[in-house]
Amino acid sequence: MRYPVSSYDFSMNNLIKQLDKGFDKVTTKTCTGIIAKIRKVEDVFWSDDIRFDAEEVA
Repeated sequence: MRYPVSSYDFSMNNLIKQLDKGFDKVTTKTCTGIIAKIRKVEDVFWSDDIRFDAEEVA
C-alpha cells in the first residue's frame, strides 16, 4: 500500500525518534557482519589495485 507523501513526517524530531529505534536494534553481531563485508570489499579493491599497478609497470 502506498501512502501519500503528505503523510510522512520528515521533521528532525521524528528523525531522532527513528534513529533511536534503529540504534536499539544494532548488536555486536550486526557490527561484526558489516565490518566483515567491508573488509571483503576492501580486500578485493586492494588486490585489484596491486594487480593493475603491476600491469601498468609491465
